[in-house]
Amino acid sequence: MWKPMLLVAAAGVGGYVIWQVVWTFLLPILGAFLGFLWVALKIGLVVLAIWWVYRLITKNSKKAEAT
Repeated sequence: MWKPMLLVAAAGVGGYVIWQVVWTFLLPILGAFLGFLWVALKIGLVVLAIWWVYRLITKNSKKAEAT
């Protein structure tokens, strides 16, 4: 009767240990990936803002030349 219970307990402890080891290595990698993704998003937003201002300036200067 104890053998099945010990097998379940050993599987639970083994799973917990494997989970802790995996997250010890994967969490920094995940953090680095999300950090790079955040930097790329910020760069994209800055480029979009610069493009939008450039487009507004060129659009207004073309209207001023036409009148």
